[in-house]
Order: sequence, then C-alpha cells, then structure tokens
Amino acid sequence: MQNHIFRPIPNFENLPEPGNREERVKLIIANLEEHHEGVRASILEEGRRKLQSLHNDAPPSAGMDIDSTCILQPDHTQLIANLSAPYVEGSGDPCALPGLLPQQLDPHMRQAPVPPVLAIAQEATQQLEAYDKHAKETRDYYAKALERMRASSGAQTEGTRDPRRMPTG
Repeated sequence: MQNHIFRPIPNFENLPEPGNREERVKLIIANLEEHHEGVRASILEEGRRKLQSLHNDAPPSAGMDIDSTCILQPDHTQLIANLSAPYVEGSGDPCALPGLLPQQLDPHMRQAPVPPVLAIAQEATQQLEAYDKHAKETRDYYAKALERMRASSGAQTEGTRDPRRMPTG
C-alpha cells in the first residue's frame, strides 16, 4: 500500500500563501482530500491492471468450448423422482440428494480456491478499507483542529469586549 500512499510532492511555488492558521488548516484538509482520492484511484487502477494481466495471460482456449452440434438433453429423472415423493413437513429440502446433508460431508474435503478475479477484487477492497480508516483518522484530526480554532476565535471576539472597560466619552 506504500506505493499508493507515497506520491510525488507537487510544486508549491505557484500556490498562494495562506493568510492565517484557519486558512492553513483548510488548505491541509483540501490537500488531504485530494491525496485521498488519488490514493483510492491508484489502488483501483492497480486492481484493474492485475485483472487485465490475468485476462492477457489466460490462454484463449481457457473458456468453455460448446460445440453447436453437441446438444445435451436435460436429465429429468431426479426431478421426477423428487416430485413424486411425498413431502413431510420439516424433512428439509425436497430437491436435495437423499442422505446427503451439509453436516455429513467428508471432513477431508477442501473448499475450492477463490477464483483469481475474486481474489484481486477482495485484495483491492481490503486495501481501500484499510486506507479509508487511516485517512479518516488523519482528516478527523484536522477537522477537529479547525473546529477548535473556530470555537476559540468565536470566544475571543466575544471576550475582547470586556464589560469593565466601558468607553469613556
């Protein structure tokens, strides 16, 4: 993920200098938002590149070849046997094979591996979630700082008018 986060530093010569601390914090938040969008786009682009390379590396005959002359006839024997069997309430799925329940599967059976396309999408999603969590913490820090500045500047403007210092004149 570091390749996505560490970006080239932009040129700051043409940017106007912020006038006060509040403007500086606003500029920092805007830069963080821009950087956040760039990192998200970079993570998604890497996922797209991986998918494209996966499709380019796949042999052309990897797809299913269906011969137009070979037409498979559907097997209705199991369907007819299940339809003619009486259904007893609570007996489970009438279309399931008899005697084969999910609890009775062989314990040595392994789950099929995740298809590469889904693995790439899952990796990109996990990276996005991890970065979003990190970026939210950083953005919240500066947003709270901006709120504190606004609250303190509001308190100072009211506090500058001291009632004990009444104008004499």
